[in-house]
Amino acid sequence: MVRIRAISFFLALGMFMGAPSSYCEEGVEKKQSKTIQGAISDVNWVKSTITVRWMEHARTMRYDEITIFVPQKTKIFRGTDIVMLSTLNIFDRVTVSYYDDPEDMGPIKAVSIRVMK
Repeated sequence: MVRIRAISFFLALGMFMGAPSSYCEEGVEKKQSKTIQGAISDVNWVKSTITVRWMEHARTMRYDEITIFVPQKTKIFRGTDIVMLSTLNIFDRVTVSYYDDPEDMGPIKAVSIRVMK
């Protein structure tokens, strides 16, 4: 009898603990980061943005530009050093990882920036 109660208790506990996580995951879609490579064509330290010119289509050699907001928590690397936004220059070649959330009406936000040598 004690064994049946213990098993029932653990089954109920498992159902109770497992339910909230499944409810949380159901309606939330995880954000996927995107990555581009290109050259910085504009840096705005006041608005904390960079504009990157990148090759949209390699076959036709068509270029496009994207302006990305750089939050203070964004990691910016130059080699192995972590640097600040103010050290970025026009024509620096960069790889930028960013989030583009279509439901968010705000700007595209950088996650990390790596300056290539």
